[in-house]
Amino acid sequence: MALGTTPGALSTSRVDDTTPPDAQHSPAITSSPFELHVASDVPTRGAFRRKHRRWSNFFRDFWIEKSFTLFSLVTSVVIATLCTADLVSRWPWMRASPLFDWSFLFVGIAMFILGCHVFSDQI
Repeated sequence: MALGTTPGALSTSRVDDTTPPDAQHSPAITSSPFELHVASDVPTRGAFRRKHRRWSNFFRDFWIEKSFTLFSLVTSVVIATLCTADLVSRWPWMRASPLFDWSFLFVGIAMFILGCHVFSDQI
């Protein structure tokens, strides 16, 4: 090692002092800004079609597990709707037990969230 040099100065890669620190070790960034390719988050025309394909993919090969998923989604919506209606307007159970209504409302919401995750896994 020559006098006055640091161990990093003997490396073969050239990094200028003007290069940002997080860009110095990134292989995707080149010396010219015109060569940098960045993926954009702009939705494409196919994104709308993919949403329709999700439903068609779900129903394409229908088996018993998917019927349980649909049944759980419908049941969760019904439970949450009935408990909310009882809390708000005293129908259908004349607000007999608010603890029952709140607990089953949370159960219905949790069941819906879990059903949505299972639905997305089955596509």
